Amino acid sequence: MTFQQLTYVVEISKCGSINKAAHKLFLSQSGISTAVRELEQELGIQFFVRSNRGVEFTPEGREFLGYAVSMLEQKRRIEELYGESRNAAAPPGFWRPLLMHRYISVSPPNAIPLPMTRF
Repeated sequence: MTFQQLTYVVEISKCGSINKAAHKLFLSQSGISTAVRELEQELGIQFFVRSNRGVEFTPEGREFLGYAVSMLEQKRRIEELYGESRNAAAPPGFWRPLLMHRYISVSPPNAIPLPMTRF
């Protein structure tokens, strides 16, 4: 089981169909279907009944969906608390003016000029 597979199941529930979920996630319908089918086989349950009109979650699928949403939310919280963004000392682009000033102060007079744009 992967977080990616959980994300697929949750997105399918939001969209109501595998095809719409695939489109929203910029993936192929067959790729999502395969990943979800592998997860179903791994866990020994069927999440939903597939039809031409979309999907309908089974009782086990609805129960699993609650756990999947919870796990993805916990993952998001952990990443928020302990992920790389926590270690970022400055917002993106913060250092550009300082680096530009440093480049100008150490570059030789005949260096290729850099375009001066507002940062």
